[in-house]
Amino acid sequence: MIPEETKKLLKSLPVKKTQALSYVMELLQRRVGSPLSFTSIAKDVGVTSRTVSRYLKILEQKNIVFMIYPYFLEQRQIFYKNPKIYFYENFFKASNEGVYFENKIALKLKKHLEFLNKNKKKDYQLSYLKNKTRKEIDFCLLDNSKIKYVIETKISAKIINPTLLNLSQLKELKAIQVIKKSEKELNFSKENISLITEGKLLSILNL
Repeated sequence: MIPEETKKLLKSLPVKKTQALSYVMELLQRRVGSPLSFTSIAKDVGVTSRTVSRYLKILEQKNIVFMIYPYFLEQRQIFYKNPKIYFYENFFKASNEGVYFENKIALKLKKHLEFLNKNKKKDYQLSYLKNKTRKEIDFCLLDNSKIKYVIETKISAKIINPTLLNLSQLKELKAIQVIKKSEKELNFSKENISLITEGKLLSILNL
């Protein structure tokens, strides 16, 4: 669902086919947190992939959406394709609690890294992680293009993501599972992995 204020803003953008842009926005809202295929979106909307790319650039410039790209663990580099899309405040409504929470954490991390890059002259990047088996972790934080943290979001603490557990064995990085709520005091201890609530995320990052 697109918020009414967002609909008004879309009509003011430099786009001839505002109906096509609105449809792209609807599809993006449904695909928050999932790798995007511009070709697939273009086919659904009835426009070209180039048009979808242009729409996304406009939405980014207007601070409506932002994208993060996959970091492949084995190659140890970012590939600038199949980005994941997230929304800035006031431009996103989700019926799925988990998706809304992931979007919230993505925005929190993005703003924090931008602040550090600007005020402390750092070179941090926000990405998401993929490995050779195509398993994904929601976010990874890079320091000068080297992976430092991997972060997974969950609504509750019922289970630790198995991929996150495996990655926590790598000495050069730290793994974090951040949860929205906990019915009781968290009591999880394992070398190189942390299970924390949302409010403690930024304070645990040693950046």
